Amino acid sequence: MPPLEWTHPWLLSGLLVLPVLWWFLRLLPPVPKRIVFPALRLVRDVMRHVATPAHTPWWLLLLRMATVVTLILGLADPHPAPGIVVQGRGDLLLIIDNDWAAARDWGERQQAATQLIDDADRAQRHVTVVTTATSVGDAQALVVGEHMAPALARSVVAKLAPHSWAADWHAADTLVSAMDRSAYADTVWIASGLGNTAAHTLYDHLQSGGGVRVVGTATPVYTLGMVTEQDQQNLAVYRARTDGEARVVIEAMGADGAHLAHLPALFKDGAPRVLVDLQPVTALRNQIMRFEIAGQQTAAATYLLDSGWDHPPVGIIGEAADRDRHSLLSGIYYLDRALSPYVTLRVDHLDALSAS
Repeated sequence: MPPLEWTHPWLLSGLLVLPVLWWFLRLLPPVPKRIVFPALRLVRDVMRHVATPAHTPWWLLLLRMATVVTLILGLADPHPAPGIVVQGRGDLLLIIDNDWAAARDWGERQQAATQLIDDADRAQRHVTVVTTATSVGDAQALVVGEHMAPALARSVVAKLAPHSWAADWHAADTLVSAMDRSAYADTVWIASGLGNTAAHTLYDHLQSGGGVRVVGTATPVYTLGMVTEQDQQNLAVYRARTDGEARVVIEAMGADGAHLAHLPALFKDGAPRVLVDLQPVTALRNQIMRFEIAGQQTAAATYLLDSGWDHPPVGIIGEAADRDRHSLLSGIYYLDRALSPYVTLRVDHLDALSAS
């Protein structure tokens, strides 16, 4: 449980009067109950079995004391102490990766950024927000807002959205290097999980310029592609971190969004890539429109198929047995070798082909 801070800590001094309040409530007896004098003689002689106590019952004392304690604690406004923003003078520099890899859990990243801004608000600091992906080829466009009030920074972060392309850490490094880092007491980088040489350079500059805290999520990053090896197409699944084993599921999707098939992919410890055999979905080849990695809501986790993936059915009139002979003197042999990589070939009589 994180430590607590109080917005109005002086109100906690009200707890010092609790012993006096306990003694006063215990000393003060309950108000005696008034009973109207009965006019009938028979009712006058009836004995009362419930008597008013001389002192306040202990359970009622505890209930009243708990009410007072709860009221004092509520007025003091407790809240979790900042876990990242430390004491000191200066603003908060917040760097947010908004590339395609951040889209899978963007809501969590916005929530983390908002929490940091709330901590800066309680410390009466301003916030500078810098993103790492932008559609404009200008490093200055990465600055969303500089030295903003916390209320404005919260609204700015709420309007941010991830892009479907990679982050430009080199541009972000150029921008941050030109800043006056002495104006910032804390620097926090909400990273997407990806990285390259430019990202490491940015981290080194942030670390040497006063330190940086990197915040991320535990969700792994996967990408999906298609490779051709030995005249055979396979799906290739890549991952950013190679430590430990992992298992992902590839979903074959139809034109109407239907789930046509599921293909498992198993990563061994240290393996950055795994190939997925497409033979199990050969029969569904003409129905599949795209492949997706289950649970990965990113552009890189989706592979769209074009017309080159389709294998339209093609029929050749002839004897089916001739296709299996692989005779160089057979005309079907050469048609088979030429068309098989691109179509679903069938050799049969005209009546059978027409019926199918």
